[in-house]
Amino acid sequence: MDPIHTVRPAKRLHLKNGVFVSLAPPSVAAGNLRVRDGAIAWLGPPAAVERGESVLEVWGQLVLPGLAIAGVDPIAMALRAVAPDRSADARAQLERADAETHRALARQALAECAVTGVLHPIVDARGATLDRAKGVVAAFEDVGVRGAIEWEGGDLGIADHPHVRVARPAPRAGFASIVKGAPIPAGARLGAEGGPPDAWSCVRAAEARERGLGLRLLAATYAALAEVWGRPFGAFVRGAAFDVLFLDYEVPGELGPQTLDAFLREGPGAWNVEVAAIGGLAVVKRHELQTLDREEIARGAAEALRSVVR
Repeated sequence: MDPIHTVRPAKRLHLKNGVFVSLAPPSVAAGNLRVRDGAIAWLGPPAAVERGESVLEVWGQLVLPGLAIAGVDPIAMALRAVAPDRSADARAQLERADAETHRALARQALAECAVTGVLHPIVDARGATLDRAKGVVAAFEDVGVRGAIEWEGGDLGIADHPHVRVARPAPRAGFASIVKGAPIPAGARLGAEGGPPDAWSCVRAAEARERGLGLRLLAATYAALAEVWGRPFGAFVRGAAFDVLFLDYEVPGELGPQTLDAFLREGPGAWNVEVAAIGGLAVVKRHELQTLDREEIARGAAEALRSVVR
């Protein structure tokens, strides 16, 4: 078995011979990585394995931080299955639904995030009822991703939650607004805009519009997560969570500072995510969610939608 598929949680993990691509700021480093208690402790040239470390041989495979995107809207994503002329009424009905309905819809949305490499989604729950927000929080627990919820209501009681925190709302820019040339406010986050949470395409569209724009949007999204979690996101630096993507992608040539921009603009996409891990625990392997049954998630979301939208 390819050793990369044996990724596992460990108190002390030593990754050997990887290519680690940070995104905020962009950088690339080939070498070894140490993980302690689910956080990055050290990245540098090949080094001897320390006593007590569990070793994972990476064989030169590309490793990226989990991607981030804001504006994930489980209701809008569910309404892709509803006729456009009924979507406004359907949304109004769904917004009044109970916590379990919103849990089912959010599970579907967060599962889509995970299998596309978005391990750090920010869900838009502004104006939601307390029940709806609690349903979203439960879905984070179910799927196992780590992110945030934009929420302006009462206390959700998640100050120390292992998977989700409350983030302040902020402007964002998604694929449609980027390609249409709409103005992008300073500090805007990368946005999902109600559709599939495809951070790869959003970054590429922004980079095609203006060199560096996609990475600035992604960095702003990581910064929002760092603010609420109190730890770095988007880079392989000390203290950052070991929330990573292992890519099945052969770099055509040598990956370095001079070729990194082209790699990020034109290289791998969601289809190259071989393994996605949160704190060392694999949540996706070979495009399959490990924490839940995707078919069951889809059925649950469809049933929740049918039970409310008539």
